[in-house]
Amino acid sequence: MLRRLATLLIACLLLVLPTLPASAATFSPGCTGTTGDAAALQSAVTTAGGNNQADTITLTAGCTYALTSLLDVFADGGSMLTINGNGATISGGGSIVVFNIRSGAMVALDQVTISGGQTSGDGGGIRNDGTLTITKSPISGNNANNAGGGIYNASGTHTITNSNISSDTKFMQR
Repeated sequence: MLRRLATLLIACLLLVLPTLPASAATFSPGCTGTTGDAAALQSAVTTAGGNNQADTITLTAGCTYALTSLLDVFADGGSMLTINGNGATISGGGSIVVFNIRSGAMVALDQVTISGGQTSGDGGGIRNDGTLTITKSPISGNNANNAGGGIYNASGTHTITNSNISSDTKFMQR
């Protein structure tokens, strides 16, 4: 009888107690010397794209995160993904797109260099279909065969503040 009463009391408390909101996640992909942990960065972006909360990825100053696959950012229930670069570089190594920002995704890039992006299509450095804010972030040395060597704003919106976009090329092949 006492056990049933205790179980009933716990069940009632669980129904009455408010549900606490999930807290924002913070990720810090490591760095050895000047080589950033690109796999950890990829994992952080993937996790952030599906946890329905605001997320922050903080990169290590002076590091280069050389990607082997693009950073595909998905909509996350209207939650913002912020990448604090601290002067770090994210590179496509001259062979892949760096960021593909999907429709509905919200991304803020702050003090991160985007370089070495390459595509046979549009948007070598960044292809944007979401909402993108770039602050104090150089975009340079990216290439696209069609449009937008550095940034291709397909159907999204973007705001760029105090950022240089330079040495990006597009090639039209016929």
